[in-house]
Amino acid sequence: IDATKTVGHICHFINDAPEGSALCNARMKLENFQGYPRLCLYSTRDIVLGEEIRYDYGDQSTNMFWREQLM
Repeated sequence: IDATKTVGHICHFINDAPEGSALCNARMKLENFQGYPRLCLYSTRDIVLGEEIRYDYGDQSTNMFWREQLM
């Protein structure tokens, strides 16, 4: 998600932070809208103006479900 080479895409503003740390202020959840999978980012607390949005990227075995092929 930290798409440094992507221009015009808001996801490059979302950064990694260890889950449970004070820096982690959001979480990713897989939702289903009208039969289509969508990744949704939810805040876990109030985010102040100018604060980075950060969530735990995790590792491929626990938190990278969007890398799985969806059928």
